[in-house]
Amino acid sequence: MKITAYPVSSTPLEICPASPKRNWMDASNIKNAYRCLPLSIANSYGWEILSSSKFKVEWNGGKLPSDVKITNISGNMFPDPLFGEATFTFHTGFMFKTEYPYGLYVTGAPNFTKPNVIPLSGIVETHWLPFTFTMNWIFTQPGEVEFDIGDPICHIFPVDLTLFDYVEPEIRSLNDDVNFEKEYWDWNLHRRNFILDKNVGKIPGDGWQKSYFQGGHPPDNQRKCPFHITDAGDTKSTHKTKINVPEFVNKETNQFKLPQYYTDAMNKLNN
Repeated sequence: MKITAYPVSSTPLEICPASPKRNWMDASNIKNAYRCLPLSIANSYGWEILSSSKFKVEWNGGKLPSDVKITNISGNMFPDPLFGEATFTFHTGFMFKTEYPYGLYVTGAPNFTKPNVIPLSGIVETHWLPFTFTMNWIFTQPGEVEFDIGDPICHIFPVDLTLFDYVEPEIRSLNDDVNFEKEYWDWNLHRRNFILDKNVGKIPGDGWQKSYFQGGHPPDNQRKCPFHITDAGDTKSTHKTKINVPEFVNKETNQFKLPQYYTDAMNKLNN
């Protein structure tokens, strides 16, 4: 499945594989936050679009675009208060195209926080869309927020737009699946014993089970996550401890410039 990014500006923002790192995770006690593998996987699941500028945004509580004030500190690509309603809007400088049935989930970087604001999320049908999308943030309360150069202002990853056409969700009794039920209660007992042993000092304070990280089943971690057979006949674990998101390969044949007919039409409108 191909994803193509077409620059529609001479200064598009930088797009790169998303980082598993977060400042608050680095600052956690002995970096404990990184022991939660699902957090790191989510952080790196897709691509980040990075701010090329440093700026401050303030909101006074009103609903008009003019109630959002943006102060440029450095750089040349800033958001604008396009829609009002306590929001501010980024233009990425790209138009994206995917292959059907895939679109793009457009959101903020997972587990990346800024005071007073949250990113707004959308799913875009980029398999046919001949125009760009914007990335929007909204204030949760009057106040201010500052973005630095290199901060992720947008996070994208592909989604199957037909997925829910064939998903069959259901709720069942756990004992309908005897083996799965036993695995759960075995894990529960093992987890409880681990916590008790840690509380009485039998396990060092920085000790942890690593069952999920290693893709193993408690209590001995010898039974691993499911395996599948590769084309070469080898067995390969389906467990992921890292997402290898590829870089966008630059295949531009020429630099971006506005087509002449568009420039002529815009000049005519402006005059």
